[in-house]
Amino acid sequence: SIRLRKNLNVVGSALHGTSDWSFDEVPLLGSVTVDGASLWFLDAGLQLQLPLGASPVSAFAQATAGAIRYAVNNPLLTGNAVNFTWSGALGVVAQLGPRLSLQGQLKDYVASFRSVDDASAFGVEGQRAHTLAALIGIGVGF
Repeated sequence: SIRLRKNLNVVGSALHGTSDWSFDEVPLLGSVTVDGASLWFLDAGLQLQLPLGASPVSAFAQATAGAIRYAVNNPLLTGNAVNFTWSGALGVVAQLGPRLSLQGQLKDYVASFRSVDDASAFGVEGQRAHTLAALIGIGVGF
């Protein structure tokens, strides 16, 4: 994070995850589950931090925008795509030092999952989806 004002920061984050993907109502196949999916979320935005009394703990709200890159590498399906994402988060931060903190947050990434190339051949179309993340980490301030 980079402090702009007393309670306002510019923040950025990167998040990686893996998953199985389920495709419902695939023409001629019905429901299909595919493993080997990988997700990268990259975002930056603003964080409003509100101190909780005289303690080193603060609550915060965050709004960000960025990109999601998703890829699948499976014998049935391969491909990748990059799309726009925005997110909102609520959390708490405990200052451990002048530039070091411990953070916990619940973050909702909203992204459009356009079809991976091979999936579109089967008539599978992407849709907007929410990806919830419960995150705990170390914050470094600049």
